[in-house]
Amino acid sequence: MSREELLLIVRSCHSLNAAQQLHDRIRELIKYPDAHFSNHVVDMYGRCGSAHLAQQAFDGIASKNSSSWNFLLAAYARNGHLETAKRLFDSIPQRNRFTWSIMLAAFTKSGHVAEAQDLLDRAPEWDLVFTTEMLTAYARSGHLEKAERIFHSMAEWDLVCFGAMITAYSQSGHVARAERFFGWMPGLNLVCWNAMLAAYAQNGHLLRAKELFDRMPRRNLLTWNSMLAACFHHGCEQEAKEVFDRMPEWDLVSSTSMVTEFARIGRLPDAMRLWEAIPEQNRFISTAMMAVCGKNGLLVEAKEIFDRMQERDMPSWNALLSAYTQNGHLVRAREVFDLMPRRNMVSWNTMLVSLVQTGDLDSAEMLFYKIPQQNIVSCTAMLVGFAEGGNLHKAARVFRTMPTQDVVSCTAMVSAYAQSGHLEDAHFLLCSMPVQNLVSWNAMLSGYANFGHLDEAYSLFVSLPEKNLVSWNSMLAGYAQNGHAEAAVTVFHGMPERDIVSWNSYLGALAFNRGSVRVALAQYESMKLTDNPDEVCFAIVLLCCSHAGKIRGGIQRFLAMSFDFSVAVTRNHYCCLIDLFGRTGHLAEAADLIAHMPFEPDSLELRCLLGACRTHGNLEHGARVASFVLGLRGEECASSYVFLASIYTHALKI
Repeated sequence: MSREELLLIVRSCHSLNAAQQLHDRIRELIKYPDAHFSNHVVDMYGRCGSAHLAQQAFDGIASKNSSSWNFLLAAYARNGHLETAKRLFDSIPQRNRFTWSIMLAAFTKSGHVAEAQDLLDRAPEWDLVFTTEMLTAYARSGHLEKAERIFHSMAEWDLVCFGAMITAYSQSGHVARAERFFGWMPGLNLVCWNAMLAAYAQNGHLLRAKELFDRMPRRNLLTWNSMLAACFHHGCEQEAKEVFDRMPEWDLVSSTSMVTEFARIGRLPDAMRLWEAIPEQNRFISTAMMAVCGKNGLLVEAKEIFDRMQERDMPSWNALLSAYTQNGHLVRAREVFDLMPRRNMVSWNTMLVSLVQTGDLDSAEMLFYKIPQQNIVSCTAMLVGFAEGGNLHKAARVFRTMPTQDVVSCTAMVSAYAQSGHLEDAHFLLCSMPVQNLVSWNAMLSGYANFGHLDEAYSLFVSLPEKNLVSWNSMLAGYAQNGHAEAAVTVFHGMPERDIVSWNSYLGALAFNRGSVRVALAQYESMKLTDNPDEVCFAIVLLCCSHAGKIRGGIQRFLAMSFDFSVAVTRNHYCCLIDLFGRTGHLAEAADLIAHMPFEPDSLELRCLLGACRTHGNLEHGARVASFVLGLRGEECASSYVFLASIYTHALKI
């Protein structure tokens, strides 16, 4: 292999593993490579992502020149080692304009605009490339006035300058200013046309985008993809499909966009057909298709796509894992997780969060402590799991050992303390948070309200800089649950918006205030005009019917649950209806309901009926209930026998 052929391979290499093998081969073939050849080896390592190996190759150069230093500087800059690049820049014996440009580009691309400006001020001379780099830096970072000032101070402009200004103004929403620069351009190339088209597409100007698209003398894939994005942005799926069909070729962006957009609007058959029609289904489009199938519950299809993939990477494994976890198939998800050749934090966190959400805290805890390096997502998930499972001690331990604590994790811990009644700890943590948000304030408010600290709840409520529905519902529930019906009514009528939770608290406050039961029933009828009742609401309404003795209204609402509102009837609803029959003396109907309800009767229903038998002194039905009592055990049996004995005692006194 000739020296020129080797040099060509070095320049085209982009894999670190291949770069190392190639360097070993070079050492075998060329005993004393010159500086020019060695410089390109330094550049190869930097391009392949290893500044460390670039430094080693640089150290091996006997006679270093300015290009040697520049290639090493570029290796550190492009791989994110900005501090090392700065130190190297200051130590370079002779800097040329390429040295300054490399360092300037490193500052600008990493967002260090002030350092870039300082470097620009120190530069011995400016040229068009140097000035354009600074202009682009200001434009990218949103400093549009400074970018425009540099633009107008330039002696000459190239198309890169115009393109940078058009892109900057379009990304900030200033389409008119982008149009002005587009109109000033002395000549237009495809980059400038695409920049203006993207400006229209990103800012919702579909008609202008179409007009410009039709005027363009030449188009490339970026042009077509921008037009496709403009149609998607406006919800014009059919026009997007027409653009897609007209494209001379499809790339990864266009194919993935079209597939995911079809899936998003519910056109799954179209998404599947399009995916099948793509001639080369690489791992990127297949992974996107798996994600689509997972979100729509098509697990068989997701697994088929995965099995057909010739090459699988971490995202493809994670997509299959997510498909199973999103649909509650934890056994299959764990099988995939255990089979994964490698795992990243997405893999670990996906599995962990699914275990926490399904309440399998033992498995979640075991997995959590196997994670090689827990991050804030995994720690917060485990913290929430422990808190919701009632294990405050473990939740606090996870919180204390977190590498970093953000507003989400702090809010989760405040909520854990508040829900478990440790209100002082919750308040201390809330006040020590560097930044509080409405979620954290609501967690504290809910804790005060739930545990009856209504003065503290009210003080916090009125001091909130903003309130949402959760804030109002917490205050309303606090008053309702603690018997302050009048205050609950006041809060309810002052709410800017309401949901079914608000109505349930309001109706509950009225229901437990004996004088307001009929008002509660009337308000329930009003509520149905705007909100559909849920199972909690029906339990409250049936309780109101029981207290008001409305036998017909109770039966009608009981039947309406499943027939009119598709609400599942629970044991609690049956118990409310049994209580209604018992209170109104319909003991035979109550006993019949117990015998035919779709649950095995337990002490709750039997006590309701026995209490009614005692109230009405009915020995006959008391005896019928005794047959159920004999099947009970322990304290339930004993307490029920006490009820039964009191019936006979009451009857003997009559």
